[in-house]
Amino acid sequence: DQASFVLYNVVQPWHSQSTVMHESAFAVRNLAPDDYLAYVDAVFAKLMTDFTNEAVRDETRGQTASRLAALAEETTRLSASEVK
Repeated sequence: DQASFVLYNVVQPWHSQSTVMHESAFAVRNLAPDDYLAYVDAVFAKLMTDFTNEAVRDETRGQTASRLAALAEETTRLSASEVK
């Protein structure tokens, strides 16, 4: 008895942060596949506090990307500059 989990990345273009979040997830997956789920878990843990529409409203795309890159650095073996 085994179960499998499939994670599909679906960009929601009506949320400005969605594209940047998916780009960072793809970067982690491509550069450090073994760390991908840990990164996704960290993003989901902060999703409703740090990456809502309200939380990113006054940020530039680059600022949001920098915060996601910093999160990747905290949760993977990658540096922020590699993800950004």
